[in-house]
Amino acid sequence: MIGTFIRDGDMVFMRNQSTVEEGEIAAVIIDDKATLKPVYYHKDFNAIELRTVNAAC
Repeated sequence: MIGTFIRDGDMVFMRNQSTVEEGEIAAVIIDDKATLKPVYYHKDFNAIELRTVNAAC
């Protein structure tokens, strides 16, 4: 996550919360794999988008 200054090997501190604000980075588990991504809401489609911040992707 180079665009957020989070690099491989960095330690990330998290807290459990029930909601995520627009653009906030969240830890998300998909198919038993965890990832850190900024979350964006698409209310028209009732969906969320997890955006890549890494310029290399």
